[in-house]
Amino acid sequence: MHPERNVGRRKARGACLLRLISNKNQRVSFVDASLNEEREAFTVVVVDNEGTVANAASVRTDRPEVAEQAALALVDRSRPFVYSDSKSAVRAFEKGSVAKVALRIMKTCEIFQHYLCWFPAHLGVIEGAPLNLNESAHAAARDLTLRSVPRHGVTVLPENRDPLPHTMR
Repeated sequence: MHPERNVGRRKARGACLLRLISNKNQRVSFVDASLNEEREAFTVVVVDNEGTVANAASVRTDRPEVAEQAALALVDRSRPFVYSDSKSAVRAFEKGSVAKVALRIMKTCEIFQHYLCWFPAHLGVIEGAPLNLNESAHAAARDLTLRSVPRHGVTVLPENRDPLPHTMR
């Protein structure tokens, strides 16, 4: 569906999927990726039914479809229904032809069955529908991206930064 010509159809699909998720009390994940231009990487996130971040990572790539595949690879086994606004990432998993970074992530854990579904992107609040979890995933990815790199002209005070444990190899 074209994002500009099919606005009504996209909103109807989004509202229908959100109501279906809400009515069936399905344990779902929504995934998204956000570009971090200064680091030439993407922040990828997985959010749960409440819109809370369940998993997140940084992926070094300049291709958004690769980052979206990595986000799909991050979902956990307790949430078998997964929604993404990236048709190309969903198709890659359907074909069994995923990017190396997604395959590397999946090799770190037990492989299990998921149900992948495309969800229309950037619909905002959908009137008459439950919380738009795709927008929650999008906002979480952007927030984590913007948090990781100080923006130009913004002063970050040391007391407002979280110390992050790290190891060197």
